[in-house]
Amino acid sequence: MRPVRPRGKQTLRELREKVGHFLIVETDENVVTRPTWDGVWPAPARGATMSVMRAPRFFASLLLAAIFACSSSVDEFDDPDVAPHATNPQGVAYPTDNIGWTARANAKLPGKRIPNLAFQGYVDSDRSKGLKVISLSDFYDPKAEKYKAIHVQVAATWCPNCKAQAADTAAKRDALVARGAALLEVIVAGNTHGAGPSLGEVDSWITDHKTNFTVLIDVRAKRLGPIANGGSEFPVPLNMLVDPRTMEILRIDSGYPDDANKYVGAAIDFVNGTPPSY
Repeated sequence: MRPVRPRGKQTLRELREKVGHFLIVETDENVVTRPTWDGVWPAPARGATMSVMRAPRFFASLLLAAIFACSSSVDEFDDPDVAPHATNPQGVAYPTDNIGWTARANAKLPGKRIPNLAFQGYVDSDRSKGLKVISLSDFYDPKAEKYKAIHVQVAATWCPNCKAQAADTAAKRDALVARGAALLEVIVAGNTHGAGPSLGEVDSWITDHKTNFTVLIDVRAKRLGPIANGGSEFPVPLNMLVDPRTMEILRIDSGYPDDANKYVGAAIDFVNGTPPSY
């Protein structure tokens, strides 16, 4: 996903976060149609375009240094690297070829397989069972017997649009899961500029927005950072759709969908009607 300058009126709010070497920026746009694939796809509202703008490197480096200096006292969640599960629940090894971060363009240019990332998080937002190690291999389903699409939404707890999307997803969760969707939300930043979330902020997010899907923690986007493709900014909300049969990345979109049912449903329809790419 390459950041491009939006047309017309500026669409970025002046909300910025340091996440690793990124600025987290909020986008007001609905999801974009790029990249697309062969097949039916719901059009975005308001003629949305990709609304991530690359900051000049010199300016960004100065701003990031200032933000980092102001954030050293924040109680971030201790987020060490955790080993992913090597196989899916049925014992099938996660694929290791064609790994990358490029989304599908068309039948001749399939997306790369997403790396087998591992996070700590709450399965189905159930805090009573404590934090668990959750890896993408847990949702790898070569025969699409349980899962028809994996929806990953990336959020920051300060982000109003992320809050709106979390509420929308929670309201439609049961219908989407019944159709075979795996719903994952990854929190990359907390309420304080310049810091990843604290565990308390994640817990409050689950309570405040009544989330009923799996919530994962990725402090300062240490795992998802490659999505920025070398840019200095990381947009939130960000949405990604993955084919569970192959772990092919179907879409990566900055912005939020008008309707989670339509957005995720289109990926389910694609998987149901299209042979796997790998």
